[in-house]
Amino acid sequence: MNNRSLPRAAPSAVGVDADGLIGFLDAVHAAPDIELHSLMMLRHGQVVAEGWWHPYSAERVHLLYSLSKSFTSTAAGFAAAEGLIDLDATVLSYFPELDADITDPRSRAMLVRHVAAMASGHREDTVARAEALDPHDLVHGFLMIPPDEEPGSYFAYNQSCTFTLAAIVQRVSGMSLTEYLRPRLFDPLGVGAIGWIRDASGREIGYSGMYAATEAVAALGQLYLQGGRRGERQRKSRDRLAKQLIAFGDTRAAELGPQRLRQRDQLERDDGDRRNRKQEQRFRTSRHRLRSAGCRSPGDQHDSAKLQHGILPDALRAPPEEQASEQVQRRHRAASVAMHELSPAAAHRS
Repeated sequence: MNNRSLPRAAPSAVGVDADGLIGFLDAVHAAPDIELHSLMMLRHGQVVAEGWWHPYSAERVHLLYSLSKSFTSTAAGFAAAEGLIDLDATVLSYFPELDADITDPRSRAMLVRHVAAMASGHREDTVARAEALDPHDLVHGFLMIPPDEEPGSYFAYNQSCTFTLAAIVQRVSGMSLTEYLRPRLFDPLGVGAIGWIRDASGREIGYSGMYAATEAVAALGQLYLQGGRRGERQRKSRDRLAKQLIAFGDTRAAELGPQRLRQRDQLERDDGDRRNRKQEQRFRTSRHRLRSAGCRSPGDQHDSAKLQHGILPDALRAPPEEQASEQVQRRHRAASVAMHELSPAAAHRS
């Protein structure tokens, strides 16, 4: 971030109980299975508490995993508002070079709004199969997989859908997602250097792989809470964005129907739980190996020039003194930094 983009306030000034914040942090510290990397709490658009657990910091970018999808969807909202993409156009119409290969009627009928809503008709995530079919072009591999149901009738958490949506935005804009969002979102929100992993085709992958600072995430969330508006001078363009983003939500509700929505929500919860457990196990195993070698994970580095091009170098070796005191520093930094916005009286009580 370029310094701070969001205003700060004492908790009491916006009706937040400082004792409750302290109690929350105490509970987190006491829970052995919870490891926060950062925390930023907003009330009425103002930051009332924030903190970073060692070795993370306010300036350090962090891998956002599937939260990257929120930025991809925002880019699609901008592109639709600017007339660059048509939600009711077929996905295939944006990739005419694939027309001869895609013969399945459901794949050919799949609309942009279907991939935006993860309602391509596939009953499960297709990303592994799509990569196996075409390691160099995930869109091609995805469209080669016939949907199990009619597009728009079935929801399944599907990384390939978001990748395809991101690929469409990048194709019609002639820019990467990072480049496209810079003047439209990142600069207006005060977001500094970010990075995004690219695939073999050179596209930023969209469904994951974005690196950004904590405040960038908070700023995007606050923008959505404000209906896409940020300041009176931007109200008109943000109104258009807000309407477009609402259209994405309406698409899911209107096309899936109440029963499908309930089914979607349960499947998303179950799938999310499974993915989180697997991801947590991989992360803990990887982190243990890296720390045993005295290294940070690749996600800890924040070389903005390299990240901008999606180049993620090997783990960086941590200084010896940092290795020796990591656990002590983590707890101390979390306690001191997270509390610095609290009122003096509340801080003394902690």
